[in-house]
Amino acid sequence: MGWLWHVYYSPSLWSKEPERESEFQNRREALLNLRLPANTGIVGKVINTGQPITFHVGDHSGNEVANLSASAGFDILAMATVPLVAKGRVIGAIQIINKEPFASSQIFEEEDINVLHEVADYTATLLQRMLDPEFTMSDRDTARYISRFTSTPLIEDRAQIDVDDKLLEVVGMTLFGRRRFFPTSVSLPLRFRC
Repeated sequence: MGWLWHVYYSPSLWSKEPERESEFQNRREALLNLRLPANTGIVGKVINTGQPITFHVGDHSGNEVANLSASAGFDILAMATVPLVAKGRVIGAIQIINKEPFASSQIFEEEDINVLHEVADYTATLLQRMLDPEFTMSDRDTARYISRFTSTPLIEDRAQIDVDDKLLEVVGMTLFGRRRFFPTSVSLPLRFRC
């Protein structure tokens, strides 16, 4: 048996009909309590094959989408499901359905799918850490995840940094080393281990 760990309904679903908010909150609770037979549906296919599935209403039809629309309580226009892979093994899947109504495109573009894969990688790593206390993550992977999710550039080579020599001369390297920051012309604060 499988289950849903998180269900989020965007408030845009009931923005024009505020009375529907409780309907979606009740549906959310019902979905979180639902136990799903293993290896069924779109998520089951992704878990079994380890391959992502994406579609928009123009290129996919069938019972699965109709069933999914009925369960969700709204029409499914687009969906993307990617596997959660930890240590080479699929441990689950992450699925997003529909884009916000105000988005310029209602289908998931390649950039959206790439972000979903990154979220899946990050989520799988966090789940692996919860499931296996012996699991460790490399410093590089940790820095890559923090960089991506804080929108901070990841500097892996000191040659990439344009050092402000005048500031370094005035303040001194000792202070920068002690405080773990570096004088640079990059507009965002950079923190790294020396």
